Amino acid sequence: MRYLCDADVARLLPPPLESIGLAHEALVALADGSAEVPPKPAVHPGAASFANAMPAAYPARKLLGCKWISIFPDNADHGLPSVTGLMVVNDGHTGEPRCVMAAGTLTAARTAAVVVGMPG
Repeated sequence: MRYLCDADVARLLPPPLESIGLAHEALVALADGSAEVPPKPAVHPGAASFANAMPAAYPARKLLGCKWISIFPDNADHGLPSVTGLMVVNDGHTGEPRCVMAAGTLTAARTAAVVVGMPG
């Protein structure tokens, strides 16, 4: 199984315009039911902190995975990142784990692609 740190993820991300197209495709797949992202459960380890488990499946692309992301706003006071997480990618045919990657850069890129690609 592979592990990709944030620097690896940044190096492997598609160019911004391609990312926008992929985000659009994913949102269309969610809207038409060909991809599945159930409501994300959250846990709250502190007053201002929380973590989400975010599973997703996109059978047409044979994609299966889960992002575990934590938000700890007070970390900034200690020189630590406020948002951290991991993405687990499974084989879409067998379910076997294939990769674990840092989710900070991935989350930032996905958020940017969705926001920039929004009409208006």
